[in-house]
Amino acid sequence: MVIAGHYVVDTWQGHTLVKKFIFGKFEGVVTEWISFVVFLGIPLVTLCITLCARLANFWEITSLVWVSCVGAFYMIFSGGIVLYENRACLEAMKNQFENDVDTLPHLLARAILLRQKHFYSGTTSSIYLAEGAIDDGKGLDATAHKREETHRLSKDIYSHFIGFLTSTCGGLGLFHRLSV
Repeated sequence: MVIAGHYVVDTWQGHTLVKKFIFGKFEGVVTEWISFVVFLGIPLVTLCITLCARLANFWEITSLVWVSCVGAFYMIFSGGIVLYENRACLEAMKNQFENDVDTLPHLLARAILLRQKHFYSGTTSSIYLAEGAIDDGKGLDATAHKREETHRLSKDIYSHFIGFLTSTCGGLGLFHRLSV
């Protein structure tokens, strides 16, 4: 639904995403001609042919051709968007850690491992009180003004439960720590 909404907005605003990502090799005028042919050219030619052939259901055939052309253009748009989104996510995963894993199976295995770690680990929050300005112009980092005596570490109930089940906390030994 989100991609369909972006497709409508992109079409209304003059195919900005299509010009940039899908037909990036061509000029903007070529993209406009392609969209003209898909949205109006092919349906108008179909209308003329069905009117010249004196078909009784000319409007029905023209409407089906128009919907098919818009659907085909939408499939090209959504395929391009999904391709670029996935490529960007894989690039971000590739550059996130120090070890350079370039193969797709290793990146997918890392994605599955990170998702499992995120799902099974729960949440832990660290809260500090800070004193003074965070950045007073001396080039210090933001952690320089933390007061250690105000540090509070809080875990949710799920984190306590998983900690009870892991082998490292003296628990039941059902889970082992994952290395990412």
